[in-house]
Amino acid sequence: MSRIRTIKPDFWMDEKIGALCPEARLLFIGLWNIADDEGRTRGSPAFIKGQLMPYDVGTEVSAVAHWLGTIEHQGLTTSYQVNGEAFILVRNFKKHQVINRPSASRLPPPPFTEGSVRVHGALTDGSGSGSGSGSKKEQKAAAAAPPVSLRVVKNEVSQETIQRVYAEWLELAKAMNPSLAPPSIDPSAARLIARALRTHSPEELAEAMHGANISQWHMSNGYWQLKHVLKDVGTITSHRDRWSKHQTRAAL
Repeated sequence: MSRIRTIKPDFWMDEKIGALCPEARLLFIGLWNIADDEGRTRGSPAFIKGQLMPYDVGTEVSAVAHWLGTIEHQGLTTSYQVNGEAFILVRNFKKHQVINRPSASRLPPPPFTEGSVRVHGALTDGSGSGSGSGSKKEQKAAAAAPPVSLRVVKNEVSQETIQRVYAEWLELAKAMNPSLAPPSIDPSAARLIARALRTHSPEELAEAMHGANISQWHMSNGYWQLKHVLKDVGTITSHRDRWSKHQTRAAL
């Protein structure tokens, strides 16, 4: 159910908003309309396209997924998954929207508190209380830590699932360049897969890997590597669309 929302004048001067392309900027505004009073909405790009771009027949779902990815990259939203279904949380929603008699959300809450989310909408290891907490040594260590968008969250994704996804990619990678396909998973690859599993199932990631594998351009330019295939939501969706179309043609 769509809702009336407000846009503050300083919205247009915000640097994060300015970093978005016009399409993503409009899409972000549209998310406010379909988000409930807790700032939550279903996160499927196909669902969002149907709700906000019903007449844009020339717009691909993969384009919507890409725009959603750029919005999240600016730290404006956070995507999460509950029981295999994707959702989006609009960050700082209650700060910018004054809602009289708010309705309780019917969507599941994210497996984190908004205070535990940092730039790029990624989860931190703890809830945190602001930049002023902790000793100088701890703050220095936190600043030197890998980007939170690539950090595995304890108990969020099982190591078994991560290994399963990596094994799927390894089989494809060996055919391309065995020397660049290490048999054991390294920490950066594990973090990358864990991040992707927050918004996609293992089967969907496998589809993305196969989609990249059948792209001659991606293969010839070295973009078959895991860091490129699972780069962001938009990239994963694009590869999945390619694999789906390939499967459809093969069935004819």
